[in-house]
Amino acid sequence: MQSGLRIGLAKLGVLQGSFLHYKLSDILIGLQKTVKTGILVIQHGLINKELYIKNGDMIYATSNQEADQLGSTLLQQKKLGREHYLEALEQEKKTGLHHSEVLVRNGYLKPENLVPALKLQAHIIIESMLALEEAHFIFQEGPFSSKNVLTLKLSMSNVIYLELKKHADTGLIEEYLLDRVVDFSASPLKLFQHITMDEQDKAIVSLVDGKTKIEEIIKLTPYDTNNVLQTIYALLEARILVIKMDGETPRGIAFEDVVEKIQDLPDALIVKIEKMHAEYKKKSYHEILGIYQNAAEDEIKRAYFKLAKEFHPDLHFNLPRDMKKKLLEVFIYMTNAYLTLKDPQQRKTYRHAGESSEVNRTNFMKPGEIAESRYLEGQTSFRKKEFENAAHSFASAIYFDNSAAKYHYLYGCALGEIGKYKDALEALKKALELKSSDLDTLAEMGYIYLKLGFPLRAKGHFKKVLEKSPSHTRATEGMRLIKTGKF
Repeated sequence: MQSGLRIGLAKLGVLQGSFLHYKLSDILIGLQKTVKTGILVIQHGLINKELYIKNGDMIYATSNQEADQLGSTLLQQKKLGREHYLEALEQEKKTGLHHSEVLVRNGYLKPENLVPALKLQAHIIIESMLALEEAHFIFQEGPFSSKNVLTLKLSMSNVIYLELKKHADTGLIEEYLLDRVVDFSASPLKLFQHITMDEQDKAIVSLVDGKTKIEEIIKLTPYDTNNVLQTIYALLEARILVIKMDGETPRGIAFEDVVEKIQDLPDALIVKIEKMHAEYKKKSYHEILGIYQNAAEDEIKRAYFKLAKEFHPDLHFNLPRDMKKKLLEVFIYMTNAYLTLKDPQQRKTYRHAGESSEVNRTNFMKPGEIAESRYLEGQTSFRKKEFENAAHSFASAIYFDNSAAKYHYLYGCALGEIGKYKDALEALKKALELKSSDLDTLAEMGYIYLKLGFPLRAKGHFKKVLEKSPSHTRATEGMRLIKTGKF
């Protein structure tokens, strides 16, 4: 499975549909961002799989398929003998006890190994869901009984990152990006996602400095080329890494800045969040970051990164819903402060206006305003034909506001320009959902279908546009290309 962006999915009313139209990763991220509680049910024929979500966190997974059962998982991993597996199944039927409870009671699974085993089972269930391309899903929102459910604390972004590695389109990198330089993302919201990197991943990413090409990173590591490409692909798709544009200055972010996380006791963390939330609107941007007014750009970055590694919403599981919302508000304010102060012109304007709490409240950019700012930056990059940068800016805009059709439309256009046709189509479909009458979006979808090798579908889209607007330039040109066969 490919995806250009983990933007999430927001929908009015009951969240339901088909995997033909929606990606599981987007559904999960959407539930995380909206701090939902409920059960995501996936069905395909007799297959039934369920993900239990609490306050946006994935805490449990179940399946009616024997291959997904805990005992079967342990059997496949050679951590359980077939005789014990069959015996546990028989006892489960007789006693009505949960399969995991039977395994522990019989001594086939040590209590301390139960949670790791259930996490592995959940990952296997989620991976199996990805193969159900025509499955139907529905999110049954509302509290559920967690009496017999162990809380697994599964990070949505980590599950998606691992999925991206397994399904990486390494051929895309080999064909188009080997001679390109990679750097860390400029978006802190992406940089501090909670993902688990093994030692190989860390070794690969430690070579990222905004100067080294992908082909050079491959040569500098002792690992198999395909493994290196899988890691780089997943980090690019998660937007932790980006392709550096020609002439662009390296961002100077060290790997240690991103992965070092401040550990804190839950009670102490909640006290900190409550304190920060009560005070943050009264603080100036310099005060919220804990820096002097004349702080240099590097100091601003270090201060923000330190806070981000402590307060990024993605780093904390199973906080109460109201606490998660408070944490998100504080983090958005911190991010707004960072984005303002690190830009010389914005910093000058901010200081000129004054730093009183009243001015801060007046000038504070809300998520929608940040989204519009990133959208305008993307438009500038797009006009300059800096399509990778444009895609990144539009992605950032969508993160803050997923409801604007124009963001998805230009994101799809930018992805089309850099060869991510399937992802471009997904973005354009989302734009059309939000604004069904948009002829420009229909026309662009026609071009993407041409590039994917579906001229009949493309022709259908162009015809729909021309029926409503006979002089539409893009649709007219598209029809000409089809007639001449020069596409």
